[in-house]
Amino acid sequence: MTAHTATAATRLGAPAVDRSALPLMFRGGVIATVGLLPIAAVIGLATRGVAGGLGAAAGVAVSAAIFLLGYLGMRWVLEHLHPNASLAGALGMYFLQISLMFPALLLLTNVRALDGRAVALGALVSALVWLMGQLWGFMRARTPMFDVQLPGERR
Repeated sequence: MTAHTATAATRLGAPAVDRSALPLMFRGGVIATVGLLPIAAVIGLATRGVAGGLGAAAGVAVSAAIFLLGYLGMRWVLEHLHPNASLAGALGMYFLQISLMFPALLLLTNVRALDGRAVALGALVSALVWLMGQLWGFMRARTPMFDVQLPGERR
């Protein structure tokens, strides 16, 4: 729930309802990535053996975990910081995601039980699928694009 939504609901005495696009974007990203996990594992298994299947699954899982962390961070930024700080918060979360992704993939590609190429491809495809799922969620969200005066509200 964004700070703006909570304020508007509080003024009316109604329960706060999250009307931002974030929950639907989150659902789109999670559903798409969870659907990708077994597909990536089977493709990795078929093309690179057991190490490929495990590597692809590990790449998808690590990438999804880092994107989940980014979602939670953006959620915090939008709920607790001033709206003017949201761009700086988004850039900070992006920097954190990139800063975590590189060492995580470097670590996973050096694990002997995992195929390094499958790890990298699993993480790359997972990132693209997560973003497409978020885009799908955003396009279907009913987010008001302007602020209207609510009944009984004075400005």
